[in-house]
Order: sequence, then structure tokens, then C-alpha cells
Amino acid sequence: MKQLTLAIAGLTFAAGTASAQQLSPNPAATYCIENGGSYEIVQGANGATGICVQSDGTHVDAWDYFRQSQVLETTVQRLSNPAAVFCVEQGGAYQIVTDVSGAQRGLCVVLEAKTYDAWDYYRANH
Repeated sequence: MKQLTLAIAGLTFAAGTASAQQLSPNPAATYCIENGGSYEIVQGANGATGICVQSDGTHVDAWDYFRQSQVLETTVQRLSNPAAVFCVEQGGAYQIVTDVSGAQRGLCVVLEAKTYDAWDYYRANH
């Protein structure tokens, strides 16, 4: 009887876990759809990949599309770079990007939806 109770408890736990996982939507898919796209899963050589088909027909990696929308708010106190501090003080959002070679640089995304190299923006205004 004890084994039967444990088996039932285990199955109940496993079923509850599966249900919880099914209720958690994929944020990349949700973002794609909320912005007018459709979400598809494509099988490739490296496995399954989520693709966002935008309203103009452009196909983009869904996670890359989602990540580019996630500009982190950075507090001035944590910034040691004067260009980053200036960017945030002017109402912009400071973001560090990495290019294909692995080099990183800071970008300042300002309210008029323009993106500047953070140091160029700083120098132009000082």
C-alpha cells in the first residue's frame, strides 16, 4: 500500500510539473506575435529553431528579435564610464553590444529612437 501511495504521489507530481511547464509561454514567441509576426519552429542541422516571420515577410531568429528589444535599465551609480553616465543622464538607455569578432562597444539609445556610439555621443555634447 505504501508503494502504491508513493507511485500515485509521484505521478501526481510529474503531471503537475508538466502542466506548469505547458502554462509558461515562450517569451520570444509571445513577443513575435504581439508585434504582428507569426512564430514558427524550423528543424535545422543544429536542431529546432524558433523563427519570427514579420509582417513584411522577413524571417528572423525569434530569440535574437526578442533580445534586441530588452534594453536593460542601468542606474547611473553602477556606471563607471562617463559616456554611459552621460547617456543615461540625457534620458537614453546604455547598452553594450558585441560584434561578430567579439569586440564590445557601448551604444546610447536616445528617446528619438536613434542609436549612437556612446563615446561619439558624449564627445559631440562636451
